[in-house]
This record gives sequence, structure tokens and C-alpha cells, in this order.
Amino acid sequence: MALFTLSTLFLNPNLLAQHPQPIFKHYTVEDGLSSSEVHHVMQDSKGYMWFATDMGVSRFDGYDFQNFSFQEGLPDNTIFNIYEDCKERIWFVSFSGRLSLFEDEEVVAYKYSNVLEDAVVNLFKGSFYVDREDMVYVRVGLQGFITIDKEGELRSYHLDSANTSGIIYLDGGEIFSYTGNLGNGINNLKIIKEGDTTFISVDQISSRTNFNCIEVQSNKLLFAAGRTACLISPNLTSETHTISHDVLSTFEDLEKDLWIGTYQGGVLFYKNGLIGDNPMRYLEGLSITGILQDYEGGFWFTTLESGVYYLSSKYFLSYTKANGLNGDKVTCLASDSGNTLFAGLRNGTFFTITDSIISKQELSMSVTPSVQTLYFDQNTSKLWVGSPGSDLIIDGNKIGIIPGIGGSHHIIQSADGSIWMGNHSSLRRLIDEQIVLTTDKTKNPFRVTALYQGKQGKLWLGNLQGLWTFKDGAFTPAYQSDSLLRYRVSDIDELNGDLCIATKGAGLIIRHNGSMVQLITESSLSSDNINDIFIDGTNIWLSTNNGVNKIQLNFQDPLSSQVTIYNTSHGLASNEVNQVIKFKDKIWAATNRGLSIFDDYANNSSQSGPNIYIKGVSISESDTNILSSYELPYDQNQITIRYLGLSYRSVGQTEYRVKMKGIDSSWVYTQNTSIRYTTIPPGSYSFEVAAKNSSGQWSPEPATFKLIIRPPFWKTWWFTLAIILLAFTIVYLFFRIRILTYNRDVVRELMIEILNKFRPAEYLVERIGSSTVSINTRSILWIKAADNYVEIVTKDKTYLVRSTLDQMFQKLPNKLSFLKIHRSYIIQLSKVKSVEKNAVNINDKRIPVSDSYNRHLNIIKEHLLLRKK
Repeated sequence: MALFTLSTLFLNPNLLAQHPQPIFKHYTVEDGLSSSEVHHVMQDSKGYMWFATDMGVSRFDGYDFQNFSFQEGLPDNTIFNIYEDCKERIWFVSFSGRLSLFEDEEVVAYKYSNVLEDAVVNLFKGSFYVDREDMVYVRVGLQGFITIDKEGELRSYHLDSANTSGIIYLDGGEIFSYTGNLGNGINNLKIIKEGDTTFISVDQISSRTNFNCIEVQSNKLLFAAGRTACLISPNLTSETHTISHDVLSTFEDLEKDLWIGTYQGGVLFYKNGLIGDNPMRYLEGLSITGILQDYEGGFWFTTLESGVYYLSSKYFLSYTKANGLNGDKVTCLASDSGNTLFAGLRNGTFFTITDSIISKQELSMSVTPSVQTLYFDQNTSKLWVGSPGSDLIIDGNKIGIIPGIGGSHHIIQSADGSIWMGNHSSLRRLIDEQIVLTTDKTKNPFRVTALYQGKQGKLWLGNLQGLWTFKDGAFTPAYQSDSLLRYRVSDIDELNGDLCIATKGAGLIIRHNGSMVQLITESSLSSDNINDIFIDGTNIWLSTNNGVNKIQLNFQDPLSSQVTIYNTSHGLASNEVNQVIKFKDKIWAATNRGLSIFDDYANNSSQSGPNIYIKGVSISESDTNILSSYELPYDQNQITIRYLGLSYRSVGQTEYRVKMKGIDSSWVYTQNTSIRYTTIPPGSYSFEVAAKNSSGQWSPEPATFKLIIRPPFWKTWWFTLAIILLAFTIVYLFFRIRILTYNRDVVRELMIEILNKFRPAEYLVERIGSSTVSINTRSILWIKAADNYVEIVTKDKTYLVRSTLDQMFQKLPNKLSFLKIHRSYIIQLSKVKSVEKNAVNINDKRIPVSDSYNRHLNIIKEHLLLRKK
């Protein structure tokens, strides 16, 4: 076995202390944000995100930004604060000192803005509040603060003593801070709570324009100014901490963790709210002006330099090319019995990680370097590496090359200490690093895609054909006993005696009590293509091409097992996951865009589904106001409805269920944000739509409206009654006088006519482009095959749907009314105007009748004759 030292590998000392970072989503002016300079973030009671910028205000719904500036009614484009009061009015505080409000989807000027503008030169980012009596509180720089009541009367408040800052508890909890003549800085805080005033001495805090105060840990105050953070306890003792950069913003999240935004120093994260010397630092180099945790648990950070950053979960961190890795695709993982993790990359590099990346080693052993699999031998402390050119053993500072062809995809160890290695053409066994068995790769090549040796000693293998066993030098197919085992096997493991088989295309197969149980996407998995299995206690972790799946197995009924899905919406670097292991009580996921780390108990899912709103209603192609109910004449019965569920974590993955009660017999499930109903018949209807986020929760309340389509006079009850009596008279006379002269096809056509008179309208629901369309089947003239599509032709419009002609015929709810007359045509009988020798005419369109369907001409002729009678 060839040996050489690790000195031939590349070790980069600059990688020391590279720490994982969260995956942020970045929103800029290219996405629609009004400016890169953002001063504040607020989420309103409906769920919309609002951003104050130097170029106006942006409202965000997860898909689009709606911008408001001077043209839309703002008195000044530079906005520092946004605030929603108890009446759901949204206030904008501008640099010029003028205020404005957002009410009824419009920006309106505050009627006493002139009072405020006369009182101050300009405003800075600071405290702002509106109480239940419409009293406005505004901090005015170094002038203390002012109030304006609902009558427009202004009062100014100053601190009596110099070097003092003030803190007021408003409405029993809202904290409002202000300052006065600071002189040489702050060494006194005046605290007003429920009418009582208290003064507290603090360590000297430098005089800065930017300062704020929040309540933390339920009963303490955190006052920050400059590079100082002062923590004040209920007994009025204080402790002062120095921050590395000037503080611009502070925030305590729902889990009592503390975030401090700094000027050009990024955001500092303090676990459990404990201010220490070594916080985690994110978004380094940026100035963080605002921090917010939204209703789903996601975090928003506004910056002075680079727009807005969104973090779906603080529990997910990743190593990527931006913070230590030299490639994107992490292919495999292994760990020792102590504190070291090994990560292999597609580019032939493997990293050694403890609390941070400590080394990078490049394996240049083949023309196509790649680390395909890693296995750490706990007994010998040697790391086995499978790579395309040569399989390797790393022992301390030496590396050995295993003779023979390399390219191992799986490496396992038997109970006796021997090593099994499987590659693209053979299976090998090694004892004391010496090959004692190699299958014949020339006469009987066997591509090993998975390896596992059970507790009973049986060796299980997977390949492209399915599941196999190996004994006495012979491969035996296990898939002959069950067709489920014929799928490509990617990994094999065992849990409490149940063999677990990962497949590409058939999900997870569990051999349970002698029978095979299949878990697939219909069983709540995120994908049927599984790359790897990891067993952790009674949990099964699956690495898939659509995220990580955690299965809490129900041993009595595996199909009812609980499945939790983790994907990029939670914070994974990529949904393409190659392997998962547990290391230091955390889950490590090797993905195609980096190495992600998270706590398996900290899903941080939203506790409720997205708020859902109807965004627009179009009637007969014209937009109209959004109302709680509509009453329309019979000829305005084409309606398009646009809706949106506010879920920032699930953008692009939000699922909707839509129902028009009275038309739809069941929910229509779609990811489209609009639906269209054509030719709705007269009647009373109720529309409902709800949204589901990536965690599986539906909207707490659906968005709804009522709809009434008034009938024309010929569809009123008295006219219908007259028609019914006339129809029954005609039917009676027909059967009495003529029935014996007609064959069974006449009876069939008569039934069609009767059914068409009294059957309610039925709809064909199809997804066309980005919309879901409901087509009244009575309006269909004919359906024509067009390659892989069909054309559904009505009097007013032609719809192109991806389907075969036979598939479309099976979808038609009232098949008796339609007839296939050609391999490319289905017609509606009632629309035929005339019949020729080998064709029919519908609306001046001549449609051929093929020889194989020529017998249907008699049916059409009898239908026409019946209609004339």
C-alpha cells in the first residue's frame, strides 16, 4: 500500500476560526425596494412588511414591493419611522418633520403637520407613539419630546438637568425614550412609570444622536447609546457593556435572545440575551438600522448601505464559499468519537471541523478529484476515503492508497473489524487493510450503490436493479420476492430489526413484520428520491433532492409515522441534500450549496397559517372594487379572482385551496394566485380561499365573499315552471304517438335534451399558464387534439390545455352530451347545426367525421331531428 505524508496536501492556515453563518435572502432595488438606504422596518396587523427609506416607503407582500413617495402623498421622501396605532392607521415620520398616515389604501397628510413642522427644524430616527386618544408623541433630537393632542395643541417637554436621558412607559408597556441637553454625555436616566419618577445613575455614556431603550428579559431595561449598552435591573442597579461599534438598533426576540445592530459592524447575536465578549456577528460591515421578528418567526434587518436582509430561522447556520468552503457541493460527512467532523466536497477537498473550520485538505489523487464517501474507523482512528481514481486511508499525517480500482461509493465495517468497499463494478473486503476478497469485475461486474451488514451478519447490497444479498462469493437478488425492491437502491440501514431501504424513485421502503411498507410523497415525504439514511435513536433522517425529512417512526403502523420536513424555507443552504449525520447534538446536512447545521428540535415553525387576502376581482375582464358581496346580472358572469397568502418563509411554496360553493363540489388545490370562472349560471354562491405555508399550517380564517348572479326573465321560477309543464306535455305526446317509430338512439337523445334542460351547469377546472380556469361545459363547441395539447373551443374563447383527447373526454362531467367523431375531434351534440356525408357543421366550422366513426352520423341526425320536433 503506497504511503505519503499529508505535507503533500494543501493546508490553509487562514481557514482557522471560520464560523458558520445563516443563509440570508437579500432584497434590493432590483427586487423593487425603493432604495438601498433603509431606516426602519415594521410589520402591520395584516402581515405586510413596511420599510422606511430615503426614497419613500415600501410595502412588501412576499412577492412584490408597492412603493409610496411624494407622488403618492408623502410630504417628504426621507422617512425615518413607521408606526401602526391601535386603529390600524400607519404613520410615517419624515426628515422634514411632517407626518402622514396610510388609511384605506391611501397616504394622507396629518392635519396638524404644520404644528410639528413649526416646532422643530427637522426630525431624526427616534421614538414615536400615538395613544388611544390620538395623542402624538415625537422625540425631537436634543430638544426632549413634544406631544400634539387631537385638537392640535402642542406641548414641549425638556429634561430639567443636563447629562440626563428620559424613559417613559406609555400605556402600561410601550417604552418611549428621549433626551435633553447632554453636555458631556449621559450619566443619569430619568424613568417615568405609571406616574412615578425615578432617577438612576449610570456609567458615563457618550453623547450620541442615535440611542434607544427596550425592555429585555421581561423586567430589565437595555439602554444603548454610542458604543455603550447599559442593562438596568428592576432594583435600579446597572451594568455597562462596551460594544465594538456604534449601536443603531436593539431587539429582543420571542426566545429572549438579544440582537444589536451596529454602524458598519453588522448585527451582534447574544444567545439567551446574555451580553458577553464573543457574540455571533452576522452581516459584517453593514450598518443595521432596524431589526424585527415577524409573525412566522423570521427576522428582517434593514441597512444603510444594502437594502433589506431576511433570515427565515436563527437556528440554521451554514458553511459556504462565503465563509470558509472552497466549493459548493458537500458530498459526504463522517465524525470521530470526539470533537471532529470531516466533510468531503465534490471538488476533491475535505475539511476538518470542530467548533469552526480548522483545516482544508485537497486530495489531488486523480484526474477527476472528488470525495464520494467517508468512513471513520473508531477502533484505529483512521479515515477511509472513497474517490474516483483511488480509495485512500488517512492515518494521522500519512495517507495510504488502497491498491486496485478506486471509486468506492460506500464503505462499511463489519463486527469483526473487516472493511467492505463497493464501487461501480466490484465489491471488496479488507482485513488489516489487506484485500482478501474482490468480486470479478470483468466477467460479472456489479455496481454497488449501497452497502449494509445486518446484526445477523447478512450483507445487503443495492444497485441499479434493486436489492441484493451477498454470500460465499455470489450475489443473490432479493427483489424477486417483492416488486418494490426493484427500484434503484441508494442506501440501506436498520431500525429495531426493520430493514430501511432508500430508493431513487420509490421513496423509503421498510421491511416491517415480514412485509414491505412504502413511504412516499403521498405519505408526507418531500421527495421519492432519497440519497442517504441516518438512524438516530427511533428517528429516521432522510437526505433527499427536496430537503431533509425526519421520520418519527410508528412501529405499530409505519404509514402513520410523523414526518417533519426541513428545507431552504427553514434555512438550509440547498434543498439538494446528499447526507445527514448527528454531531455534537446537532444535525449536519451536506448539501449542493454548503454544509448546514441545525437543532432537530428547533424547527421554529409558525404557529398559525398565513393571513390570506383577496387582492383583486375582475368582472367580465374589468377590474372592480373588492367587496364582501356582489350581485350581478346574468350577462356579467365571467369572474377572475386574485388572492395572496402572506408567508415570507414560504414564498414560491405557498399552496392554496379554492372553492366556489355552488360550483365546486370539492376544494381546488393550486399554487397559482388567481382563478377564473367563466359563464357562471344564475344563483347564489360563496367564494373561499385559504393558504398553507411550508410547515403545513392553513390560514386561521379563509378570505371570502358572496356572489349572486341574477337570472334573465326566461330563467325565473315561473318561466321555468311553464317550460317544465310544456316539456312534460311534449314528452308524454312523443312517447304516446311516436316512440315505437324511433330506435334506442332517439331515446338517448331525448334523455340528453331533458337532462340539459334541468341539470345544473357543470364546470371543467383546468390549470392554464399561471391561472386556474373553470370552464362551463355547456359553452364548449368542440375539443380538438393539438400534439401534446387539446384546444377547448367555446363561442368566445379557445383554451389550450396540456392533455390528450381521451384524457380530456374522461374529465368531462356530462359525457352523454359529447361525441367523438374523429381521432382529433370531440363535439357537443347540441351545438351541431347541420350534417353532411362525412362532416358536421358547428358555427360555420366544418368538422370531419372519420370512417371509423361514421356510425355516429346517425346519432347526430336523430339528435337534430328530435330538436326540430
